[in-house]
Amino acid sequence: MRGVSENFITTVNTLYKDLWIHFGDITPIRITQGVPQGDCLSPTLFNLFLADLRLPSENGVPINESQASITHLMFADDIVLIADNHLYLQKNVTLLQSYLSENGLLMNLSKSKHMVFSNHPRRNKRKLTLGREIVESVNVFNYLGVEFQANHKWNKTINNKVNLSIRSFHTIWAPLYKMNFGKLALAFKLFDLQIVPKLLYGVHIWGLGGTDLLERAQSTFIKKMMWLPAHTAGYIIRLEFNRHQLQVNIFKRAIRFWGKIVRLENHRFPKICLLEALKSHNSSRAFQWLQDLEVRFKTIGLSLSLAYSLASNDQLEVNYLTKKYADQLHREDLLRLSNTHTYPGLKELYSVAHWNNYLYRDLNIKFKRLILRIRIEANTIYILDKKIRIDPANICTWCNMNELEDWTHVLYNCKYLDKIRKSGLWVGVPANSMEIVKRVGLLNSQQARELFNFLHNVTLLQNEWAY
Repeated sequence: MRGVSENFITTVNTLYKDLWIHFGDITPIRITQGVPQGDCLSPTLFNLFLADLRLPSENGVPINESQASITHLMFADDIVLIADNHLYLQKNVTLLQSYLSENGLLMNLSKSKHMVFSNHPRRNKRKLTLGREIVESVNVFNYLGVEFQANHKWNKTINNKVNLSIRSFHTIWAPLYKMNFGKLALAFKLFDLQIVPKLLYGVHIWGLGGTDLLERAQSTFIKKMMWLPAHTAGYIIRLEFNRHQLQVNIFKRAIRFWGKIVRLENHRFPKICLLEALKSHNSSRAFQWLQDLEVRFKTIGLSLSLAYSLASNDQLEVNYLTKKYADQLHREDLLRLSNTHTYPGLKELYSVAHWNNYLYRDLNIKFKRLILRIRIEANTIYILDKKIRIDPANICTWCNMNELEDWTHVLYNCKYLDKIRKSGLWVGVPANSMEIVKRVGLLNSQQARELFNFLHNVTLLQNEWAY
């Protein structure tokens, strides 16, 4: 071992020469090769053993005309060989195998994979060999927690991440069910701390072009928690819960990553790659990642050149720019609401009033679910194990008032329901759907219970009508 003292070698030898693993009543296992799983010294030993590894630069992938090519990447105890054609990759594998053999190391064939990045991943590929063995060829590979696709696309990776995060909701359902979803603020805190970090790991690399797909994780979480229809629009959910889009988190991570790369020294490979990408940005060879980032910069009035200048001078105010981006996305959600015909009550309400925090007040979760469904003017409302269905497009079939069967009619006007409608809470007829949406959002716990009981009686009357 070159450049390492005898004392260091003796110390390492002493640490590993008589190593045993004890686990419960199982017979102790002696470690005769390698180091224990997760051992903190493993990466250091890996770097020491491979410190003099050299592969011909002509066998690698050139970054530009004036810089050396990249032949391999190393992280912890993993190594990735890179080449721009099969012949050079095979040469690098053979050279690495010889190097390892000379230094008393072995390559793990079962963990070695061969991936060809191509726009045509299904075309026939030449086989890569390790000695006399063939290295398995794959179209998907997970490296350092990021799933790479052979077709250069990230959509499948994004969908897999979103589906995995949805399947992991069970990790936070238990405590929420235990408290009967009493505090929605706590539910979102658990979501932000347990689900979001796993979902967005490395997202500044792979997720800039799939922010709408990633948003499905938050929308699904809220819909499951509040028993909302699957077709409920994401923007109306965010407005009612006062939640920003997940792409705000993505933008914050991306802008930090941008600043970190820009401030690197010019000889560092990530900085060289960025400079090359900027050179070809306005050509047919433009990089998709840079295009996606530019779109987000333009949202807050930044050009790539200005963002580069600010980052170079350490003047990129991440928190300020993130808030500006979040505010712009909020305005876009309001614009979507103003252009819709699906939520007329909320459309009018949000045009004249501010957000209502009824979902975070001290109300039973069944009342919150009920109020939310009325505010979004859902056609179906669940009361215990029963449901009420209305048909706002047609005339009420219960009474002879010749009015559309919307929630205003059911709660205030329907003569068939007069016998169960109490005076006080539902006295007076709202002028439009905005008034009823506004009114149910201001109910206290007692009033919400009255509403719930009234609608429960409606279900009983519906059953009588059916028979």
